[in-house]
Amino acid sequence: MNTSRKIGNHYETQCITFLKKNSYFIKQRNYISPYGEIDIIAEKNNIIHFIEVKSAKSNFENLLYKLNSKKQNKIIKTALDYLTKYNINNKQINFIYMIVYKNKIRYYDNAIPLDLNKI
Repeated sequence: MNTSRKIGNHYETQCITFLKKNSYFIKQRNYISPYGEIDIIAEKNNIIHFIEVKSAKSNFENLLYKLNSKKQNKIIKTALDYLTKYNINNKQINFIYMIVYKNKIRYYDNAIPLDLNKI
């Protein structure tokens, strides 16, 4: 496993701990489809949450801009792939962006607006 993957796993584990403490059930980690990867898939209150995790060494605000429309579309298509693969069609979905900075987690709920006409 390369160094950046090890670092990514470390921060994803921190986020999973945070999510579990907040009553999320972790369904899958590092889901891969032909469209991309989703770091964490969790469920809470009958809502499926697709979660992107990033870490910052210096300025976390720069990471807010990394979730651009191209990245958002990849995440949405990967989420739709997951829902189709597991025949999930009766649940709401939500996209969460989590940034780990100085061992603190910044949590952005509803981070990606879902417009199926743009996919």
